[in-house]
Amino acid sequence: MSQFFFNQRASLVNDVIEGTIIASPWNNLARLESDPAIRVVVRRDLNKNNVAVISGGGAGHEPAHVGFIGKGMLTAAVCGDLFASPSVDAVLTAIQAVTGEAGCLLIVKNYTGDRLNFGLAAEKVRRLGYNVEMLIVGDDISLPDNKQPRGIAGTILVHKVAGYFAERGFNLATVLREAQYAASHTASIGVALASCHLPQEADSAPRHQAGHAELGMGIHGEPGASTIATQNSAEIVNLMVEKLTAALPETGRLAVMLNNLGGVSVAEMAILTRELANTPLQARIDWLIGPASLVTALDMKGFSLTAIVLEESIEKALLSDVETASWQKPVQPRTINVVPSTLDSARVDFTPSANPQVGDYVAQVTGALIDLEEHLNALDAKVGDGRYRLHLRRRGARDCRAARASAAAAERSANALRADRRTPDGGDGRLQRGIDVYLLHRCRAEAGTRRQRGRGAERRSGTDEVLRRRR
Repeated sequence: MSQFFFNQRASLVNDVIEGTIIASPWNNLARLESDPAIRVVVRRDLNKNNVAVISGGGAGHEPAHVGFIGKGMLTAAVCGDLFASPSVDAVLTAIQAVTGEAGCLLIVKNYTGDRLNFGLAAEKVRRLGYNVEMLIVGDDISLPDNKQPRGIAGTILVHKVAGYFAERGFNLATVLREAQYAASHTASIGVALASCHLPQEADSAPRHQAGHAELGMGIHGEPGASTIATQNSAEIVNLMVEKLTAALPETGRLAVMLNNLGGVSVAEMAILTRELANTPLQARIDWLIGPASLVTALDMKGFSLTAIVLEESIEKALLSDVETASWQKPVQPRTINVVPSTLDSARVDFTPSANPQVGDYVAQVTGALIDLEEHLNALDAKVGDGRYRLHLRRRGARDCRAARASAAAAERSANALRADRRTPDGGDGRLQRGIDVYLLHRCRAEAGTRRQRGRGAERRSGTDEVLRRRR
């Protein structure tokens, strides 16, 4: 079954382009009038006195490349079909539409189709008198000995550097030189838990066993360079950082980009950002770009890390303002600050007594609640929002530990249950109140049994205090 929202497969790429233009925050994009099979998006505020910077490739990597058209980045983007290079004619049309006497720089990811079609188009327009240069980006370092590394997310940083110098009126030779420096000092590596879903295609069988991940993922759903036996965020990020560090100079300041390959939640990307900050590489990171979706592979459940070595001109280029829909302004990694709370504590002061029976009771009740987790969660799904499971397990485990530790700690846990006014079921608290009533009746029954047995006044005073506060 397809897991892709779309109308008709034949118009999918055109629909993507039109939706991007409709939502453009700068209102500076236009579709180039041409054959329907030629999909070129250009800047409306085009200045042919400057070097034109053109990129492109197959669709499916959104927001790349249309999301990076605008002042300070790309002049135009050429869009192919899904994961397929645009035609020679499409690239030729784009070059002729936006290139003036200052010339044009083509920035191409290192894939056979892109190299071939952009290269042939460049040769044709040179015969027509256009001044055109082409730069191939291969920033993937997952296979260190690969003579033809793939171009992946780091290509966006090359766009940013080239666009910065082109926007400021530098000649083609300078724009090319700075872009080449950026490309040669950029390294990227990706990882994924699952590949992407293509429109109208059924789910494919997993390429690796449960609990594993693919390291060295590309951006077209192709297999990774290796399979790793972990899905732990800290372990994965540390492994990726090790490989990045080996590919980078031993010293030098860095900007690091955290790129969502399309299918990772915002919460997970935040966790991965934290993991990155806990690696040895953090000491060299001056600027953080993302976490964000920049170069995706449809809905691939994965992410990539890109590092670029900073020098003065590259840093200025990365920090400069742009008018594009999708560029993420770099930020300096923040420290985590904690401010004191001014809220009154919900804690209830009391003097605990030693009462092993109460401790045993709390342990039995919380253990029973944990055993009934699935049943209670099913009930909560009907009367609440289905989130009781996590709260119940944590709360029950806490109280079981307390009960095992000491009877006094058990009474503190029982008192905490009474004092806690929150409703972890996330709804109106009906399930929570039901459990509280159950606890209250059990407490009363236990207290009545002890009174009938003629327990001493000292022991009763401790139990009665718990029950009184429970009411």
